[in-house]
Amino acid sequence: FPVTIAASKVILPVLTDSLTDGHNEFARTVLWHSVISNVLITFPFVLVMLFFGKFIYGLYGIYSGDRSITLPLSALAALINISLNPIGALLAAKSRMWLGACMNLMWAISYIVAAKYFIEYGANGVLIALGIGYTVHSIWVVMFAYGDLWKK
Repeated sequence: FPVTIAASKVILPVLTDSLTDGHNEFARTVLWHSVISNVLITFPFVLVMLFFGKFIYGLYGIYSGDRSITLPLSALAALINISLNPIGALLAAKSRMWLGACMNLMWAISYIVAAKYFIEYGANGVLIALGIGYTVHSIWVVMFAYGDLWKK
């Protein structure tokens, strides 16, 4: 969803300025509004894919029952990922790029480990592993944002 990705990039200078000036409250507000707006922009598309995934696949001539859940799974994984994008901007604004790289490495490891167990289910298994990876990733990303902005 290019709109939400662009919006996450736009908040970077705003977060950088507010954090540099010590305005954590404003940074929290910007971050929270960015997360909520990303979810609200993306959610209608996720609903369409959840309820009309089978129909969309039918447009492409794919009528297999196994594939009917692939599109909804990818939409849910995308929703988790898009909701975390603003926290990546927070990491950049705080010059914590190595921490971000380590978090992304841990995401990749959790995704690969989950994929090892679910690969036998084909595309659905890969998407389940992706969802698990993003869910695990979201735990420490949210913990960072909470600890960095809300605890101080």
